[in-house]
Amino acid sequence: MSRKPSTRISTEASGEKMVGLGGLLSGLDTERLPEEVAETAQSFVARKNGRVVIRKEKSGRGGKVVLVLDQFATHLTVPFLEKLLVRLQKACGCGGAIRGRALELQGDQVERVRKALEMEGFTVGGITQ
Repeated sequence: MSRKPSTRISTEASGEKMVGLGGLLSGLDTERLPEEVAETAQSFVARKNGRVVIRKEKSGRGGKVVLVLDQFATHLTVPFLEKLLVRLQKACGCGGAIRGRALELQGDQVERVRKALEMEGFTVGGITQ
């Protein structure tokens, strides 16, 4: 059996007509869009990550308050949760750990954590004690 020679698709932006999404978006005039719309489009979170419950815990921790983020959606993987924990630690300036599928953040920083989670695309279910 003979093999067909492979054909390469050019990625060069030449004067010829573009195919695919590039062809659809090539005629779009973005200069006339309002500045607010352009900024919102860039910072828009394309997916919803689900609901999260924030819980304060103090027992068994020497009197220190720890926020436990729990009840993450099952489609979120553990590596994703680890990366989320790092981003939350940086946003709040605190330490933390991951226990199973729950994230623990040190300190009583509910508003910072809530704002950071909402920016990540989560719906915060509230604080239960």
